[in-house]
Amino acid sequence: METLISSFLLIFFAEMGDKTQFLALIFATRYKLYQVILGISLGIVFNHGLAVLVATFLSSFINIGILKIIAGVMFLLFGFESFILRIENDDKEDIRGKFGAIFTVALCFFIGELGDKTQITAMSIVFTGKNPILVLIGTTLGMIFVSLFGIIVGKIIKGKIPKNLMKKISGVCFITFGIEALSKSVPSQYLTFINTTAFSIICMMTMLLIYFKNKSVKKNI
Repeated sequence: METLISSFLLIFFAEMGDKTQFLALIFATRYKLYQVILGISLGIVFNHGLAVLVATFLSSFINIGILKIIAGVMFLLFGFESFILRIENDDKEDIRGKFGAIFTVALCFFIGELGDKTQITAMSIVFTGKNPILVLIGTTLGMIFVSLFGIIVGKIIKGKIPKNLMKKISGVCFITFGIEALSKSVPSQYLTFINTTAFSIICMMTMLLIYFKNKSVKKNI
Protein backbone atom coordinates (compact mmCIF):
# COMPACT_ATOMS: atom_id res chain seq x y z
CA MET A 1 0.00 0.00 0.00
CA GLU A 2 2.89 2.34 0.79
CA THR A 3 4.29 1.76 -2.73
CA LEU A 4 0.94 2.62 -4.33
CA ILE A 5 0.49 5.83 -2.29
CA SER A 6 4.08 7.04 -2.75
CA SER A 7 3.93 6.36 -6.52
CA PHE A 8 0.61 8.23 -6.75
CA LEU A 9 1.87 11.28 -4.82
CA LEU A 10 5.19 11.49 -6.69
CA ILE A 11 3.45 11.63 -10.08
CA PHE A 12 0.55 13.81 -8.90
CA PHE A 13 2.79 16.62 -7.62
CA ALA A 14 5.39 16.23 -10.39
CA GLU A 15 2.76 16.78 -13.12
CA MET A 16 0.81 19.64 -11.51
CA GLY A 17 0.86 22.54 -13.99
CA ASP A 18 2.76 20.46 -16.57
CA LYS A 19 1.81 19.97 -20.24
CA THR A 20 -0.23 16.90 -19.23
CA GLN A 21 -2.89 19.15 -17.68
CA PHE A 22 -2.91 21.47 -20.69
CA LEU A 23 -3.33 18.53 -23.07
CA ALA A 24 -6.23 17.22 -20.98
CA LEU A 25 -7.76 20.73 -20.99
CA ILE A 26 -7.45 21.00 -24.78
CA PHE A 27 -8.99 17.58 -25.41
CA ALA A 28 -11.81 18.33 -22.94
CA THR A 29 -12.87 21.27 -25.14
CA ARG A 30 -13.00 19.04 -28.23
CA TYR A 31 -14.31 15.65 -27.13
CA LYS A 32 -16.82 14.19 -24.69
CA LEU A 33 -15.85 13.64 -21.06
CA TYR A 34 -15.84 9.82 -21.18
CA GLN A 35 -13.76 9.85 -24.40
CA VAL A 36 -11.07 12.05 -22.83
CA ILE A 37 -10.91 10.10 -19.54
CA LEU A 38 -10.85 6.72 -21.30
CA GLY A 39 -8.26 7.91 -23.83
CA ILE A 40 -5.98 9.34 -21.13
CA SER A 41 -6.33 6.18 -19.02
CA LEU A 42 -5.43 3.88 -21.93
CA GLY A 43 -2.51 6.05 -23.06
CA ILE A 44 -1.03 6.29 -19.56
CA VAL A 45 -1.55 2.60 -18.72
CA PHE A 46 0.37 1.59 -21.86
CA ASN A 47 3.01 4.29 -21.35
CA HIS A 48 3.71 3.47 -17.70
CA GLY A 49 3.25 -0.24 -18.39
CA LEU A 50 6.09 0.05 -20.90
CA ALA A 51 8.21 1.92 -18.32
CA VAL A 52 7.60 -0.76 -15.70
CA LEU A 53 8.41 -3.55 -18.19
CA VAL A 54 11.63 -1.86 -19.29
CA ALA A 55 12.69 -1.27 -15.69
CA THR A 56 11.75 -4.81 -14.63
CA PHE A 57 13.57 -6.60 -17.45
CA LEU A 58 16.36 -3.99 -17.84
CA SER A 59 15.86 -3.87 -21.61
CA SER A 60 16.81 -1.08 -23.93
CA PHE A 61 15.09 -2.23 -27.10
CA ILE A 62 13.33 1.07 -27.84
CA ASN A 63 14.87 4.29 -29.13
CA ILE A 64 13.23 7.01 -27.04
CA GLY A 65 14.81 9.78 -29.16
CA ILE A 66 13.02 8.65 -32.33
CA LEU A 67 9.71 8.26 -30.48
CA LYS A 68 10.05 11.80 -29.09
CA ILE A 69 10.52 13.11 -32.64
CA ILE A 70 7.37 11.21 -33.69
CA ALA A 71 5.56 12.81 -30.71
CA GLY A 72 6.68 16.27 -31.86
CA VAL A 73 5.46 15.67 -35.42
CA MET A 74 2.18 14.31 -34.07
CA PHE A 75 1.61 17.43 -31.94
CA LEU A 76 2.26 19.59 -35.02
CA LEU A 77 -0.26 17.59 -37.08
CA PHE A 78 -2.87 17.93 -34.33
CA GLY A 79 -2.13 21.66 -34.24
CA PHE A 80 -2.53 22.17 -38.00
CA GLU A 81 -5.69 20.02 -38.01
CA SER A 82 -7.20 22.33 -35.36
CA PHE A 83 -7.11 25.26 -37.80
CA ILE A 84 -9.00 23.41 -40.55
CA LEU A 85 -12.59 24.62 -40.84
CA ARG A 86 -15.16 21.84 -41.11
CA ILE A 87 -18.93 21.69 -41.56
CA GLU A 88 -19.99 19.51 -38.66
CA ASN A 89 -23.11 17.45 -38.19
CA ASP A 90 -23.83 17.07 -34.47
CA ASP A 91 -27.04 15.06 -34.92
CA LYS A 92 -25.27 11.73 -35.01
CA GLU A 93 -21.98 10.40 -33.74
CA ASP A 94 -21.05 7.07 -35.32
CA ILE A 95 -18.99 4.39 -33.60
CA ARG A 96 -15.94 5.32 -35.65
CA GLY A 97 -16.13 8.90 -34.36
CA LYS A 98 -16.33 7.73 -30.76
CA PHE A 99 -13.37 5.39 -30.96
CA GLY A 100 -11.45 7.83 -33.17
CA ALA A 101 -11.54 10.40 -30.36
CA ILE A 102 -10.50 7.86 -27.71
CA PHE A 103 -7.68 6.56 -29.93
CA THR A 104 -6.46 10.12 -30.66
CA VAL A 105 -6.28 11.02 -26.96
CA ALA A 106 -4.69 7.66 -26.01
CA LEU A 107 -2.06 7.88 -28.76
CA CYS A 108 -1.26 11.49 -27.92
CA PHE A 109 -0.74 10.73 -24.22
CA PHE A 110 1.17 7.50 -24.92
CA ILE A 111 3.70 9.01 -27.33
CA GLY A 112 3.70 12.47 -25.71
CA GLU A 113 4.77 11.05 -22.35
CA LEU A 114 7.50 8.74 -23.72
CA GLY A 115 10.78 9.61 -22.05
CA ASP A 116 9.01 12.24 -19.92
CA LYS A 117 9.79 12.68 -16.24
CA THR A 118 6.70 10.68 -15.22
CA GLN A 119 7.80 7.64 -17.21
CA ILE A 120 11.35 7.94 -15.86
CA THR A 121 9.94 8.32 -12.32
CA ALA A 122 7.91 5.12 -12.77
CA MET A 123 11.04 3.30 -13.94
CA SER A 124 13.11 4.70 -11.06
CA ILE A 125 10.58 3.53 -8.44
CA VAL A 126 10.69 0.00 -9.87
CA PHE A 127 14.51 0.10 -9.84
CA THR A 128 14.36 0.61 -6.06
CA GLY A 129 12.78 -2.84 -5.75
CA LYS A 130 9.14 -1.79 -5.37
CA ASN A 131 6.27 -3.97 -6.60
CA PRO A 132 5.92 -3.15 -10.35
CA ILE A 133 2.14 -3.73 -10.39
CA LEU A 134 1.56 -1.33 -7.48
CA VAL A 135 3.89 1.21 -9.11
CA LEU A 136 1.89 0.98 -12.36
CA ILE A 137 -1.43 1.45 -10.54
CA GLY A 138 -0.12 4.34 -8.41
CA THR A 139 1.55 6.27 -11.24
CA THR A 140 -1.41 5.77 -13.60
CA LEU A 141 -3.89 7.01 -10.98
CA GLY A 142 -1.64 10.00 -10.28
CA MET A 143 -1.68 10.99 -13.96
CA ILE A 144 -5.45 10.50 -14.26
CA PHE A 145 -6.17 12.66 -11.20
CA VAL A 146 -3.83 15.41 -12.44
CA SER A 147 -5.53 15.27 -15.85
CA LEU A 148 -8.97 15.58 -14.20
CA PHE A 149 -8.07 19.12 -13.08
CA GLY A 150 -7.37 20.04 -16.71
CA ILE A 151 -10.56 18.30 -17.88
CA ILE A 152 -12.72 20.22 -15.36
CA VAL A 153 -11.22 23.56 -16.45
CA GLY A 154 -11.67 22.55 -20.10
CA LYS A 155 -15.34 21.74 -19.60
CA ILE A 156 -15.92 25.09 -17.81
CA ILE A 157 -14.18 27.01 -20.61
CA LYS A 158 -15.95 25.06 -23.35
CA GLY A 159 -19.33 26.70 -22.76
CA LYS A 160 -17.93 30.24 -22.46
CA ILE A 161 -15.52 30.54 -25.39
CA PRO A 162 -16.64 30.19 -29.04
CA LYS A 163 -15.80 26.75 -30.47
CA ASN A 164 -13.74 28.09 -33.40
CA LEU A 165 -11.65 30.28 -31.10
CA MET A 166 -11.09 27.35 -28.73
CA LYS A 167 -9.94 25.19 -31.64
CA LYS A 168 -7.45 27.87 -32.69
CA ILE A 169 -6.11 28.19 -29.13
CA SER A 170 -5.72 24.41 -28.92
CA GLY A 171 -3.98 24.48 -32.31
CA VAL A 172 -1.45 27.05 -31.09
CA CYS A 173 -0.84 24.93 -27.95
CA PHE A 174 -0.29 21.74 -29.97
CA ILE A 175 2.09 23.48 -32.39
CA THR A 176 4.02 24.96 -29.45
CA PHE A 177 4.31 21.52 -27.80
CA GLY A 178 5.40 20.06 -31.14
CA ILE A 179 8.15 22.62 -31.76
CA GLU A 180 9.36 22.24 -28.15
CA ALA A 181 9.44 18.42 -28.45
CA LEU A 182 11.36 18.56 -31.76
CA SER A 183 13.86 21.15 -30.51
CA LYS A 184 14.69 18.91 -27.54
CA SER A 185 14.76 15.56 -29.37
CA VAL A 186 16.29 16.29 -32.80
CA PRO A 187 20.11 15.84 -32.62
CA SER A 188 21.88 19.22 -32.43
CA GLN A 189 23.88 18.61 -35.64
CA TYR A 190 20.60 18.72 -37.58
CA LEU A 191 19.42 21.98 -36.01
CA THR A 192 21.24 24.09 -38.58
CA PHE A 193 20.11 27.47 -39.92
CA ILE A 194 19.13 25.92 -43.29
CA ASN A 195 17.12 23.10 -41.69
CA THR A 196 15.28 25.36 -39.23
CA THR A 197 14.53 27.87 -42.02
CA ALA A 198 13.19 25.06 -44.26
CA PHE A 199 11.07 23.78 -41.36
CA SER A 200 9.67 27.30 -40.76
CA ILE A 201 8.82 27.69 -44.47
CA ILE A 202 7.02 24.30 -44.51
CA CYS A 203 4.97 25.32 -41.45
CA MET A 204 4.07 28.69 -43.01
CA MET A 205 3.11 27.05 -46.32
CA THR A 206 0.94 24.54 -44.44
CA MET A 207 -0.88 27.36 -42.62
CA LEU A 208 -1.31 29.19 -45.95
CA LEU A 209 -2.87 26.10 -47.56
CA ILE A 210 -5.22 25.73 -44.57
CA TYR A 211 -6.19 29.42 -44.92
CA PHE A 212 -7.17 29.00 -48.60
CA LYS A 213 -8.97 25.72 -47.85
CA ASN A 214 -10.99 27.46 -45.11
CA LYS A 215 -11.91 30.28 -47.52
CA SER A 216 -13.20 27.67 -49.96
CA VAL A 217 -15.25 25.95 -47.23
CA LYS A 218 -16.78 29.28 -46.11
CA LYS A 219 -17.98 29.95 -49.67
CA ASN A 220 -19.86 26.65 -49.68
CA ILE A 221 -21.63 27.27 -46.35
